[in-house]
Amino acid sequence: RRLSEAMGITLEYDWRAFSAVGADVDDADALGVPTGSPLLVREGVSCDASGAPMLYVRRRIRGESARFVLRFRDGAETGPCP
Repeated sequence: RRLSEAMGITLEYDWRAFSAVGADVDDADALGVPTGSPLLVREGVSCDASGAPMLYVRRRIRGESARFVLRFRDGAETGPCP
């Protein structure tokens, strides 16, 4: 968000991918976990409004702190599901 504000552009997610790895020495040091600990890796590309790639991200998350929420309704609907 700060990057897009600084650049004066609006970024949109193009794609995101998730994978799992064991923490290497650098990951273990940075995240405060033992080497080999399970990590979730999130990667992706964000694009500008024309679809041009602007930002590549790769983040590692400690396995025990990962949580995902998937919302399949667009939010325009109200009330309980039928």
